[in-house]
Amino acid sequence: MTVTVSPGLAWLKAGDFWGVSAFEKNAQVLTVDTADGELARIDAVCVRLDKNLNVGQLVIKKGSYTPQPPIIAAPVRDLDYDEIYVATIMVRAGATSILASDITDQRLNESFCGLMRDGVTGIPTAQLQTQASAIIAQIQTVLEEAIQDVQDGTTFMLRTIYDPSDERKDIFSELAGKAQKNHASTTNDYGIGDATNYGHLKASNAIDGTSGENDGVAATPLAIKTLNDIKVTTNPASMSLYVSSTGSDTTGDGTEQNPYATIQKAISVLPKHLSHDATIYVDGDTAGGINISGFTGAKLNIAPKTSSQIYHMTGRVLVENNHCPVEISYCYSDYAAVSGTQVFTASNNSGITKVVNCGASTSPVNEVSPYGADNFAVLHVVNGYRVSGFGHAYFASFGGRVVVQGDSGNAPISQPFRAYNGGIIQILSTSFTQTTWASQGSVIVKSTGATIG
Repeated sequence: MTVTVSPGLAWLKAGDFWGVSAFEKNAQVLTVDTADGELARIDAVCVRLDKNLNVGQLVIKKGSYTPQPPIIAAPVRDLDYDEIYVATIMVRAGATSILASDITDQRLNESFCGLMRDGVTGIPTAQLQTQASAIIAQIQTVLEEAIQDVQDGTTFMLRTIYDPSDERKDIFSELAGKAQKNHASTTNDYGIGDATNYGHLKASNAIDGTSGENDGVAATPLAIKTLNDIKVTTNPASMSLYVSSTGSDTTGDGTEQNPYATIQKAISVLPKHLSHDATIYVDGDTAGGINISGFTGAKLNIAPKTSSQIYHMTGRVLVENNHCPVEISYCYSDYAAVSGTQVFTASNNSGITKVVNCGASTSPVNEVSPYGADNFAVLHVVNGYRVSGFGHAYFASFGGRVVVQGDSGNAPISQPFRAYNGGIIQILSTSFTQTTWASQGSVIVKSTGATIG
């Protein structure tokens, strides 16, 4: 930490009837010692005369940590030294920089410096200092009152319109206190109202809307302001959350040091609108499944903490109603399947969902697929891994689209593809070979070089 002292001239006392002048023609940068983590101190910008060496010095005189709060050490003025303080510096506990508000100009303070008239007689500045301090304190009081008025609401900003007599009243508080509870309601004893009470309501009720007299209250400026104050939460930068088999959904906070226990918990704390990419890192197996719904914006990733490390979970993956890309990698589901379901599913107009090096296993259940898409969603499967226990490997329906890029499936499935009601299955891998598939009035597209049937 440093402070800069401007050029100037100082008069230092060498004896009872004579002195010396110390002149510095260039600005000087002085280093302030590192702050203590818990205790404050007051340092002084000191102009010092070493009478033994007949040398003038400009130094930072470090203050003491005792007592607390700190005090300014007295200048040394004896046979060996004469010191004056041109300024003092409050070194706050834990400070990493010096603020302008930390520095106090002491040049008019006769206890530390003062002004000289002729080299012998000083100019009295105590009264000037007192008056200046009083003026500054008065201005500070006025500013603090004004700031408080603004923070309290409308008392300051609308006073010239609603309080011309300067009674210092809050117009909303006054109206809320005088108005009837809610005579606009038709669901309670207040009735429809008449010429004298129709439409009366208490302003503070305008934003409750929970039950009884507060339901159905008309909008007021206060209600509109409250609604406008509600901000859409988002992530101002790329975001990372962590999940671990040793984590906790109760005491965890999603950091690498204190992870959650389930992927779904991490998903629940993400903002629904992603201004930047968000990644959930998984370390070890986790319980439950994944439901990703209602996200917009940037990309949502779910990946292993250690590159290429497979993690297991006990539930299925459902991605629906999103307007952002989603990518899940190295996830292996041990889902206890239900007939007619898919383990990795994109649904309901969701954006492109990409699953990379993922797989699933289940006990044999009718009409169960590891990968599926429906209702105009897109599922992009890269190196999909599957084992026996499935009726179909890839399933598409109602405008859903499954894109297959590579297939690591062992244990051949008799009917790996099923697409109907406008579902589309597209094969991108040129080495993909399969002999049979099932189709009910849909389209199955293959890339050049792929062999199907």
